[in-house]
Amino acid sequence: MSAPRIWEMTRFTGPDGRATFEWVKIDGTTGIRWRRIGTHEIFGEP
Repeated sequence: MSAPRIWEMTRFTGPDGRATFEWVKIDGTTGIRWRRIGTHEIFGEP
């Protein structure tokens, strides 16, 4: 499943660490908004 402008990554801190995030502008500076952090089950919705 994919969603526009939402990125995903695997964290190697556990057997199934996953996260989704998006690039955003905060006061003119590029930043990251973390959306979901957990296991593979977070991919049900962006």
